[in-house]
Amino acid sequence: MELVNVYESDNHETCSKYNKMGLNRDGDTYANKDRKLRNKCVVLSTVCFSLMCIFLVAAIVVLHIKLTAEREVQATHMLQSSSRDQKEKDLLQNSFSSLSQKKLELETRVKDLTAEKDQLQSNFSSLSQKKLELETKVNDLTAEKSQLQRDFNSLNEKKLELERRVTSLSEELKKEASKRGHFIKYMLLCGSGWFFVSTELKSWSDSRQYCRDHGADLIIIKSEEKQVSLCECLLMNERNHTYSLVWIGLSDSENEGIMKWNTHVCAVALNTEIITVSMTSHLLSLYKAAEHQCLWLIIE
Repeated sequence: MELVNVYESDNHETCSKYNKMGLNRDGDTYANKDRKLRNKCVVLSTVCFSLMCIFLVAAIVVLHIKLTAEREVQATHMLQSSSRDQKEKDLLQNSFSSLSQKKLELETRVKDLTAEKDQLQSNFSSLSQKKLELETKVNDLTAEKSQLQRDFNSLNEKKLELERRVTSLSEELKKEASKRGHFIKYMLLCGSGWFFVSTELKSWSDSRQYCRDHGADLIIIKSEEKQVSLCECLLMNERNHTYSLVWIGLSDSENEGIMKWNTHVCAVALNTEIITVSMTSHLLSLYKAAEHQCLWLIIE
């Protein structure tokens, strides 16, 4: 288009020059020249137009070639860009898929961590409760320990008191042993029939069982000699303030009112609560114990 404009402007200027030259002359003189000039202008215009067409066609061809080349280049670029875009799209798709997978994994991890956190919270609460229980137990044990310490101190005091009492009783026992040393001298007065008289207070049945456990039995009085010997021993013990009441092997536990020795020999029928028996120069009283159905002796 620029070449066409150039040729048109040149043709116009040439025609203008010839027109001016023709106008300055007479119409008759220069008529032929004017026609020649116009023919030349037409020829020039035709030539210029032809040239312009040629140039235009050339320009169009060049432009077509250029545009075709540019289109091919653009198509190549578009293909390359499309390929690149496709690759980028594939990369982005892969990245998206990878990120989606990672997102799912992270969500799963978050769920697992949340569950683990809840479990840890539950364990923490349980441990806190156990800690409180242990603290309470420690406080209780501390209080119990303090109470046991007080009890120990009290028992220790009682132990010391008992030790003092044991010491005191040991002293008294030594004194009693000294007295018994004098008593042993008089034991020879009992003759050949030795008697054991316990200082413990027991019932008739317990006393008899005690004698049986030691291979003996309650005393059975069958002769005057034994009566005298027993009376002397009891009187001697009464003077030493050892004991003045003893059980004998006489009881009516089988038949009420019929007294029998341990050997089941009938001794005497009791019709009264108190019977007095004379033993040589000494007097013994036989008292009936209603709750035991048996007799004991009291020195008078």
